[in-house]
Amino acid sequence: MASTLHRKLAAMKTEFKTMYDRFFDYEIGLELPNVLDDRINEINVSYFQYYVYFISYIYICIYTHILI
Repeated sequence: MASTLHRKLAAMKTEFKTMYDRFFDYEIGLELPNVLDDRINEINVSYFQYYVYFISYIYICIYTHILI
């Protein structure tokens, strides 16, 4: 059970890293307004996903420490 939990936590950490990198790699230049709005919405969705995964990661860490 512990090794499965460690694998899941490692997978979540890797996913956090890729989402973080993708979030901060966005470049917004001079584009058409509708393209710019689409990019901003994409960034907002990525940020929200990052936030949700981060909260779930914290919850799993706390729960794991309670179990230990």
